[in-house]
Amino acid sequence: DSTSGGAFSALANIIYRQGGFVGGAVWNEDFSIRQYISDRRGDLPRLRSSKYAQSDAQGFYKAVKEALATNKPVLVSGCPCQMFALKAFLGRVYDNLYIVDFICRGINSPLVFRKYLDWQEQKMGGEVIYVKPKNKELGWRNLTTKLVFDNGKIIYDTKTTSFFTKGYLKTNAYCRPSCYVCKYKGVPRVSDVTVADFWGAN
Repeated sequence: DSTSGGAFSALANIIYRQGGFVGGAVWNEDFSIRQYISDRRGDLPRLRSSKYAQSDAQGFYKAVKEALATNKPVLVSGCPCQMFALKAFLGRVYDNLYIVDFICRGINSPLVFRKYLDWQEQKMGGEVIYVKPKNKELGWRNLTTKLVFDNGKIIYDTKTTSFFTKGYLKTNAYCRPSCYVCKYKGVPRVSDVTVADFWGAN
């Protein structure tokens, strides 16, 4: 069910077994995205899987600091720039903090993603109730986004049909301008662990 290999889920399960906290990006009810942290293992399905728009980190860094104060292990995942911001906010090293980032191609505009969903809702005559980027039902190489609507209709929007995926991967039209001068994409990394898709590894 993971979309980029499952390493984050494996790490999260270790932290959950130790009674710790896990943080990352989750969907809101309107399919905007926010950073979220909890000690509930049942939240892992929400935390895992790729979300291809910028997440709202309001209140997140403070919540991480509060979790760290419990002295329980804390695992946090996010874009390299977000994880650098977290470290800057905390201002010191915590022995119980484990930071995961990923090889980031650039973060997309939440407004463009919302417009994509609005357009699909207009076409299908229903409201989106489920979104799964990189759904694997048609195979992992198709980069399929599965959309389910409240009227029962389902779309499998692949890399060859999805205007959102094309705009992201082929034209770079939706990324933040700051992503093109990113200070955090190189080596050394800002995190303890960096995960990534292994395209071309074969």
